[in-house]
Amino acid sequence: MDFIPSQRILSRLECRPNQAHVARTLPIPVFVAIKRRTQLRQFARCAFSGVYEAELAETNRYIWTQANASIDCYFATSAKLRYVWFEVAATAPGGSRISVQLDNVSLLRDHFVRGRTTVRLAMPEARVLSKCTLAVQSSTFIPSEAIDASQDGRELGVALRGIVFGKRMTKYQSGLMFRKPIKMRIAKLIGQWRRKRAA
Repeated sequence: MDFIPSQRILSRLECRPNQAHVARTLPIPVFVAIKRRTQLRQFARCAFSGVYEAELAETNRYIWTQANASIDCYFATSAKLRYVWFEVAATAPGGSRISVQLDNVSLLRDHFVRGRTTVRLAMPEARVLSKCTLAVQSSTFIPSEAIDASQDGRELGVALRGIVFGKRMTKYQSGLMFRKPIKMRIAKLIGQWRRKRAA
């Protein structure tokens, strides 16, 4: 059940021995990216509630939330943070609605997500944190009722595959842990090229 980070993740994060141990004990990666310097990216110790056991898709782990999920995060050192990135692995077939609170402060309310995506959140202002609690509320679905041939009778919310905390809104955090399929990257580049050409 331990999360085993790939060599690409370990080399990119340059985990210290104790950080590598923390990474292995998490069902999904949760870490702080304070600056671009990799040695300042630290995994958080977390307690999860309102989630199901971790599942594996290819080489990546993810966890399905229930209607109400909570993640208590304890950071190795205090850090000034403002942004949170949720890496969503999957949703209900027709999409899901999620709300997120950090220490009882609403960061997202009734937001629609569908499929694999990154949800970027911002606190009202930067805060120095040594620990925090993320509360995730989501609409739910039952796979056996929504998907043909599925026998999964669980009530599922959204599937999370990683959470990143950061001080600055920079592009490098998005998709930091999981390389997107080549088709998605090519489609994105083609879309950007077409928009520039049309402008």
